[in-house]
Amino acid sequence: MSARLGGEDETAPADQPLSAQTVDTQCPSPGLVGSGVVTVPNGITGSLELKRVATDGSGLVPGPGVANQGVATSHRGLVATTEPGRQLPLVGFVPYKYIALFLLVAQTVAAIFVMRVSRTTYADPTTPYLVTTAVAMAELTKFVCSAGLVLRDVEYSFGTAWAHIKTEMIDNPLGTLKVSVPAFLYTLQNNLLFIALSNISGAVYQVTYQLKILTTAVLSVLILHRRLSIDRWLSLVLLTSGVALIQLPSGQETKAQGDPVVGICAVLAACVTSALAGVYLEKVLKDTKTSIWLRNMQLGLLGTALAVTGAFWSDWTKIRQHGFFQGYNAATWAAILMQSAGGLIVAAVLKYADNILKCFGNALAIVLSCLVSYYIVGDYVPTFLFAVGTLFVITATYTYGVDYPILFYAARPKVLLRPILKKLVRKTEAPAEEASTDPQTV
Repeated sequence: MSARLGGEDETAPADQPLSAQTVDTQCPSPGLVGSGVVTVPNGITGSLELKRVATDGSGLVPGPGVANQGVATSHRGLVATTEPGRQLPLVGFVPYKYIALFLLVAQTVAAIFVMRVSRTTYADPTTPYLVTTAVAMAELTKFVCSAGLVLRDVEYSFGTAWAHIKTEMIDNPLGTLKVSVPAFLYTLQNNLLFIALSNISGAVYQVTYQLKILTTAVLSVLILHRRLSIDRWLSLVLLTSGVALIQLPSGQETKAQGDPVVGICAVLAACVTSALAGVYLEKVLKDTKTSIWLRNMQLGLLGTALAVTGAFWSDWTKIRQHGFFQGYNAATWAAILMQSAGGLIVAAVLKYADNILKCFGNALAIVLSCLVSYYIVGDYVPTFLFAVGTLFVITATYTYGVDYPILFYAARPKVLLRPILKKLVRKTEAPAEEASTDPQTV
């Protein structure tokens, strides 16, 4: 293994074991911090951030912004983060999680309009396609795409791919059972939402259901032991308020018939089940070494079984009369492909980011979809509440991303301007120091 720092290449000595957990190089001075390049035995190269620490291991602190996982030390006191045997989670200089979040926002916005087109352009106006069958086909498509990605990861070796699938999906029923838990929770959530909408108005439902953002954060702390600062909690509250304001329907609504207590309890239970399913799935994806695409195959297989069962249970009469693919056209298949892509992207977000960031991505997608509806489609008129909610969402996204107490210091301009003033002072002092050391001026 070799590490490169400051343009010089050094190779580990013969007595140094060649593993991805050891990094060795010469540092010209103690305390040097710099970025380097490490090459692991399988030829994967990625950027690392190196620090010199005490040779006894005391004061072992990785550098900030390191995208790799784990800590590796050498006998000369260098520390770097890496994970043996897997590709570093970077595409160029961009971490996977940001790419996954960007794709999530883009897919969510695109899916809204593709699904709208698919529901307004029918192959036969008398027999529109069944949503239940479209959901089943989306799950099946996700399963097939995941299988193709598993095959790609093993360089299109069918024997190796089948061995991996057999080991994880057939010989490991406990692993498959773990993945079935989120599927059951999502099914329970859909039923709870149906009960909620039968007992409360749409406005109350839209506002109350945004509490799933906070329940996701709470369960992330309890189950995943994630730490959130007070500023990030405030950002989440601000995000919840912003999305609720944006989702508020305009105009007068008729009062829902039913028991409002039952409706509120149902939507609160749906918030908990939605958060629990997402956090549990995140834990399964991150705590096991199983490929994310194999996990998606399991999810797609279980989802297909549940969706097909639900389709025949709900629409058996229509399927028997007009067929499973009644009303399908190009727009329908585009919506199915978009939904299956969403399933793959969500799994990537949970693997490389987390559920809380997914909530921020969904919130930004809601804002963007409203703007697209106004400027391009022309079927949405922004209100004052939309403007306030958008401001809340953008502010919450910024404050959560930088984890900076701007909510507390917004009324203290000196605190915000202090770093800028320090830079200006340094720039003015530098020419004065150069002039004092100039031989012609002495």
